[in-house]
Order: sequence, then C-alpha cells, then structure tokens
Amino acid sequence: MRFLIPSYGRCGNVKTLEMLRGYGVDDAAVTISTQTASEFEAYSAAYPRVNVVYREACNYAGNANTLLATVGDGEPCFLMDDDVSSVAVLSKSKGRQKIPYGFRVASREAFLAELRAMAAALERDARCRICTAYPKNSNVTVSGTFARDGRFSRNALSSTWLAAVKPGLRFDEGMDAKEDYELQIRELAQGRSILRDNLLAPNTASRITAAGTKGGRGFTYDSKQDEDGLRTIAARYPGMVSVDLRRSKIRLVNV
Repeated sequence: MRFLIPSYGRCGNVKTLEMLRGYGVDDAAVTISTQTASEFEAYSAAYPRVNVVYREACNYAGNANTLLATVGDGEPCFLMDDDVSSVAVLSKSKGRQKIPYGFRVASREAFLAELRAMAAALERDARCRICTAYPKNSNVTVSGTFARDGRFSRNALSSTWLAAVKPGLRFDEGMDAKEDYELQIRELAQGRSILRDNLLAPNTASRITAAGTKGGRGFTYDSKQDEDGLRTIAARYPGMVSVDLRRSKIRLVNV
C-alpha cells in the first residue's frame, strides 16, 4: 500500500502521518506532496524517511495532482488529507440501541482490512477509478446508509479525505474548493462509476472551529471559494446534481 498526502502549511504537524505511524505504516510507504520550494525543503528535513515531492501549485487540486501523477497499476494507492487525527470504523451497537450502528476508533487490523476491501472493490469494477470513504463521523446518518446500501454505496459522493485511486484521475486545478466532488461527478458524466465505503469515517478538526489556524485550505465551508465551487459544479452538470448554495450541499440526481 502507498499513502499519498498533499500537505500545505503543516510541516511538523501532519496528523495523518502520525496516525499512520501509529497503525504501523512505515514512512517509506508515504509520499507527501508540497506546492512551494520552501515547503519542499522544510518537509524534506522534517520527514527524512518520507518521500517528499514538489511541484509548484496554488491550491489543493494542484498539490494532489502531483501525487495522482505517480499512481500506477498494481500497488493500491490511497489519497488522504493531512489532518486526519484518527479513523473511525462502523460497528454494531451493543444491546438494544435506537441507533443500530456506531463509529469507534479503528484498530490497526480493522483499518488495514478496510483499505484492502476498498482496493479490492476497485479492482472488481473496471469502470470505477475511485473509492472514497464516509465523509463524517455521524452514527445517525450512517446507520440509515448502511442499512440501505451495506458496506459500499455505488455512485454516492463523499470528500476525498480518504480515497483508493487508480491511474488517470486528476482534479481541476482551476477550482479552489469542491474539486473532489467535481472529480467524482465528472467520472459519472464520462460513463464511469464511483464507490463509497460506508465503514470508515474521519476524526478531524472542524474547518469551522479551526478557521484561521495554520495550514490546510484556510477557509471555511461558508466561504466564497466553496460557493464558487458549488456554482461551477451546478453550471457544468445541469440535470445531474442538485446544489444548495446556502448549506454548501451537493446531491446527485438522475444518476
């Protein structure tokens, strides 16, 4: 397995790398991409055993594309955000609970097993090049989803906080936000399929409460960047999506 982490402004504080180390992943299996020359030097010094790469970019899409260009056939590759402090796995609730399933912090075995399942699901579907994971740690919403779809949902959107990827994927570098949703909708528009794993969810700092802190995108979900991203998607894919600008929501329709 290879782990691909685009990072910006978090040298020395790449939480995802620390989490992967805690799961026993060797630094040599991790590639971090940076988007400025100064950050390349800083990250290379801070993480000497990690493969640090660099291409000039001005946003997440460009930074992540540097990594996606390295994806080849064979070894499973997983794109991850740089601020994932832990991963939760869905499990059956004990006793008679109103909500039958709930998230708990994943063990090493559960995490790696689910990554293997995501990679295997991609390999089984020649039309699918990306498998994301559940976008948020919410017992209420995922219980209904899991009861309906099971382990995987087909043609269901998510962020790319974690995504198993095949060769050929690229984000639109003209977008500063919602580029992960645009990529998935574009795959569908071009006749391919997408998958979402419903058993894994991220534990990360909220972009709302963490606004203004160092690193990452540096803007919240009610920002102009997010609104511009939503408008771009609505204009490009009329009839495929329903966009709620006020709540920053995207929903697939007629797919």
